[in-house]
Amino acid sequence: MGSIKLTLRDLNRYKKVYSYVRAQPRHVYFANEEFDLESSVVNFEGNNTATYIFKNAYITAPTVIATSLNNSFNVFVSSVSTTQVVIGASIPNNESASIVVVTTECLEFQQ
Repeated sequence: MGSIKLTLRDLNRYKKVYSYVRAQPRHVYFANEEFDLESSVVNFEGNNTATYIFKNAYITAPTVIATSLNNSFNVFVSSVSTTQVVIGASIPNNESASIVVVTTECLEFQQ
């Protein structure tokens, strides 16, 4: 996967208008290429692994970022395929973790 560069632009400053009252900024992110972003929360339910099945169909294995919602344990990505990801935890617990899936190659959205 290539790198994706996001640029923050203020749409109210594109055109030079010198009015008496300055308009509030309207910030929008622009990307240098098209990408797919999917996020979710997975529960461990007393185990030290959790499996998440992707909502989108991917051509290659996407990049997955996992973050613990509680600071009492660490999470890591155990394995990634084109259909699912397995998230591991340092200890068995009943807490949750947030995951973000990013890729530039996506087939289609599945419902």
